[in-house]
Amino acid sequence: MVGIDGLDAGDVVTAEQMRSLFGKGRHPLAGRLAELAGSPALPLVPAMGLTFSTGVVEITPFQREVAARFAAAKLAAGGLAEY
Repeated sequence: MVGIDGLDAGDVVTAEQMRSLFGKGRHPLAGRLAELAGSPALPLVPAMGLTFSTGVVEITPFQREVAARFAAAKLAAGGLAEY
């Protein structure tokens, strides 16, 4: 954790910090941002970039409707409706 703002060599690393850094791609102290904001010891916790993708994609009602119409058209044409 050396070189990451807010942590020093020899600091105890918690499971929450490890999960934040390696599981989500966030700063290890991201869970404490509100608590640390404005603290003299740590005035600003910098962003470490984009968080990791979870692979879960939110499907919009429009996308759902388009998929249903494609499936219906394929089924009507004699194909299997797999979407």
